[in-house]
Amino acid sequence: MCNIAGYTGNRSAAPILIEMMRREEGYWGGYYTGIATVDNGRVYHAKVVGDVETLIRETDAMNLPGTTGIIHSRTPSGGDREWAYPFVSCDGKVAFVENGIIGSFEKTTDFPTLAMDLKRKGHKLSSCTTDVVKNYPRLSDGTSVHYSEVQCHLLEELLNSGLQPFEALREMLRRWPCEDVGVAIHRDHPDKIFAARFNQPMTLARANGEAFISTTPLAFPEQDFFGVDVLPANACYEISVNGLRILNVINQSVRISPITPAVFAQALQDVTTMLQAAKEPVPFSVIAETCKFPQGGIPQMALLGYLVLESLLKSGKVSQTTIRKDGMTADLTAPVFMMSWK
Repeated sequence: MCNIAGYTGNRSAAPILIEMMRREEGYWGGYYTGIATVDNGRVYHAKVVGDVETLIRETDAMNLPGTTGIIHSRTPSGGDREWAYPFVSCDGKVAFVENGIIGSFEKTTDFPTLAMDLKRKGHKLSSCTTDVVKNYPRLSDGTSVHYSEVQCHLLEELLNSGLQPFEALREMLRRWPCEDVGVAIHRDHPDKIFAARFNQPMTLARANGEAFISTTPLAFPEQDFFGVDVLPANACYEISVNGLRILNVINQSVRISPITPAVFAQALQDVTTMLQAAKEPVPFSVIAETCKFPQGGIPQMALLGYLVLESLLKSGKVSQTTIRKDGMTADLTAPVFMMSWK
């Protein structure tokens, strides 16, 4: 899993995005990190193997121009810097980040065939490696590829066919579905963020002249907002300071299990019981795994976990600390947020 944040408004995006990622990377990230902004008809980006502090230390990420951007930090897998987000289209117009898994669509979403088709059309897939990377597609030419980069170049193909960005996002996930959330910026739309949420978490906060999105509301800055809301599942969005445009639905044949008051109350009770019984602090992944849904439909466990954790932290019943674990290389470590019952 991964963590994502986005911003569009009247201030420099990069410092805001970096601070938001500091607030969330320890939940499910810190091993590969990258940022993209759009300004004056150009997409700027930087990415590293490592956490936010590595990104700041090794790149000019803090100074990327523009008032719209996205940032991403992810869990360990394999591959080098090219396996970090964002992925950028061949024409440089689009930067794309994603959080999720193929999940229940594993038998119907054929990324190896799609990747080879894109290669034949001339797309350069920078993540392609002769190494075998666990859980990632192995292509007929003997390379492995990051499936999110395949999504990015599929998005480019759809944009080149004449679709608008948020229409292209919907079409991409309609044809090649995953249990995920994808977010993009486009050089021709410097005041907009485009998102497609299937079942993985994404929340929206609005302020005067500003809009923020994040995997978890715990990443939002300490300031006054008009509102903080969960983006509904199974839909696509065009986000700007002037409003939210929604394009429903990605997949009409699939049911996403809703987070009803009863589901939230049961998850809150289960997580509370688990934390009270835990002999040691636990990471967020344990909290998410504790959250259950009734049978039937695709669950939203990560989102439910974040909402439960937010409630417990704000109530003062749970404390959060940070530890460091081994990173992707011998000289790196990654932050992990740990939760304890007070």
